[in-house]
Amino acid sequence: MTKSIIWFRNDLRLADNPALDYAKSNNHEILFIYILDPNCPIGSASKWFLHHALLSLDADIKAK
Repeated sequence: MTKSIIWFRNDLRLADNPALDYAKSNNHEILFIYILDPNCPIGSASKWFLHHALLSLDADIKAK
């Protein structure tokens, strides 16, 4: 089975994601990744928002 990696960078949406649509339409096994650069300065509020956005994304992925 062909595998596809969906790398989330700035956009955490599943909808309107051409790479995801392609992988699903071709029955690929999908691996989702998000990489946080530890050298990128990010404030506390942004960390809190990102944490909850990633939790929501994880729930959406598991629901599909």
